[in-house]
Amino acid sequence: MKTHPLLSRLSTGAAALALLAVPSLAHADTAPEPGASTVSATVGQPASASAPAGSWLAETPTTIDETALAELEIAEPGAGSDYDRDAFGTAWADVDENGCGTRDDILARDMTEETFGDEEECEVRTGTLEDPYSGETIDFDKSEGSYQIDIDHLIPLGAAWEAGADEWTDEERLAYANDPAVLLAVNAGDNRSKSDATIGEWMPDNEAISCQYGAQWVEVSVEYELSVSEEDHQVLSDLAEECA
Repeated sequence: MKTHPLLSRLSTGAAALALLAVPSLAHADTAPEPGASTVSATVGQPASASAPAGSWLAETPTTIDETALAELEIAEPGAGSDYDRDAFGTAWADVDENGCGTRDDILARDMTEETFGDEEECEVRTGTLEDPYSGETIDFDKSEGSYQIDIDHLIPLGAAWEAGADEWTDEERLAYANDPAVLLAVNAGDNRSKSDATIGEWMPDNEAISCQYGAQWVEVSVEYELSVSEEDHQVLSDLAEECA
């Protein structure tokens, strides 16, 4: 696996702002039948034109790079050992050394009207999220519990493990788990329903972001040299045609 550019930036203080500026490259309750597409006939533009600049909704492409799609390795999921979340390091580590955990970095990137609980403006206390997965507006208040909003890995850690991450170094897995290009703030219910499902097994109910979801899946897979299953590739191919 090639070393991801993020790794060379982790030790520099200047990386803090640069990482937050990186555009994000994360449904059915059951998996589709083999070869079946989960793509609806209705796919469209980003869910909200009011999404803040730099957010997942504002920055993710709405078309799939077919050249990149053609580069993807098609292989059935499989790893040499069982998936272990600890292999990806401490959750929401401050890898960019800006003094803030990754969860708060992504909340601040994807929400509007956010307020902070500390002078460093790290701990996001309240804010408004235009939720990509449901299309609904969520008024977040940390005092009511963090259950309202999760930070989703577009390609889940478990799925990444089965697609090649089991062969990465610990440093590479830590970088992936905290890469803003892999992450987006979403409603907790959908994120937990998705779990470790791939795009061939689960897609958001909000069809307005289907193109973005597929485009990001391709970009992350290419960047991190992750394989996709036959079912995943079929869904991505269908989306590429629908979103052209």
